[in-house]
Amino acid sequence: MRHFLHFTGFIILAAAVASALGVAVMLLWNWLTPDLFGFAEIGFLQALGLFALCKLLIGGLGFHGRGPGRHFHKNKMEKINRFRELHDKWLNMTPEERRDFVKRRKAFFGSQCCGAQTSEKQEESGD
Repeated sequence: MRHFLHFTGFIILAAAVASALGVAVMLLWNWLTPDLFGFAEIGFLQALGLFALCKLLIGGLGFHGRGPGRHFHKNKMEKINRFRELHDKWLNMTPEERRDFVKRRKAFFGSQCCGAQTSEKQEESGD
């Protein structure tokens, strides 16, 4: 019985939220688009359909654990872990190893890498 009440409450809440969103879309559409673009006014069901279409095209269905978005978080954690590894490696380098590392990076990436512009400015100013 308790699960039935939770389910019923969820259905009622979902219907209330959908109704509120439909009314909001309808009011905004009818307020803005006829004057700006010359479009016709829409009704409540058309507003719900428009909201559902926009949600599907832009926001997906809201399943956060599935789909292409889950790979983003995995890749983000991999990048963070890789950064931590490089940071630990940098901290364990001697000053001479750090200079060699920066020289190799500058040679590979060009003058835009590793603060090359700031070091050139420091050399010109005599620091």
